[in-house]
Amino acid sequence: KGRLTLECEDGKWTTVTEGKGDPAKDRLVEVFRDGKLLVDDGFADIRKRSNCEKAPVTKVSTDCGLPGDVFNNIVMLTDSYKVTHHLQYPPGTTKVYSYFECRGGAYEEVCFFGLQY
Repeated sequence: KGRLTLECEDGKWTTVTEGKGDPAKDRLVEVFRDGKLLVDDGFADIRKRSNCEKAPVTKVSTDCGLPGDVFNNIVMLTDSYKVTHHLQYPPGTTKVYSYFECRGGAYEEVCFFGLQY
């Protein structure tokens, strides 16, 4: 209910509800707004913050010398975060089970083929 804050004290995370939290202690960061990426942090900084350590928030720069919409390129239109999933596996992982799921689109049915190991 109401405004939430996510606060960390003595290494323990607490979600404070109903507007009773302290905005100065709030660790929530707005990452997306209206479909636009606002923050693009590295895994090391995210991990630091998850351990209640201070880490800088990396704001997305929309000025990279390209005319027009900088997010209208093949790199930004892919699920590129998936390429780093292997970094999140625990040490010693030897098997991973995955599945594919169609999220909809132009076709009612999709036939997947060609997976190779």
